[in-house]
Amino acid sequence: MLSAVFGIARSGMEAAVTRLSVAANNISNMNTDGFKAALTMDVEGPAGLGVRTTIVVPPQPGPVALGEDGRTRTLSNTDLAGDSVQIILAQRSYEANLKAFQTADQLQEATLSLMA
Repeated sequence: MLSAVFGIARSGMEAAVTRLSVAANNISNMNTDGFKAALTMDVEGPAGLGVRTTIVVPPQPGPVALGEDGRTRTLSNTDLAGDSVQIILAQRSYEANLKAFQTADQLQEATLSLMA
């Protein structure tokens, strides 16, 4: 039973790292013309154990602006506020899953000490 908790917590930490990486990449490219921001989607893992994260790039283009040369250009569709929230969410999610992992480890240690 505890081994399942370790796997679930690990997958949650991996999902948080992916969410953080995607949000950071979006923010770092927000001033790149034509950049399309990515999103993360979490889905339940096999047999309900853990989570799997996929990265999706929606097809919506960014706003169109007139460049200094008189040509139109498509700007990035990055949402700075939304990606900032995703960074905070990733941090809190990672912390919660790490705490679950540590608690399972303590329970396993206590169980083993009782059996010895």
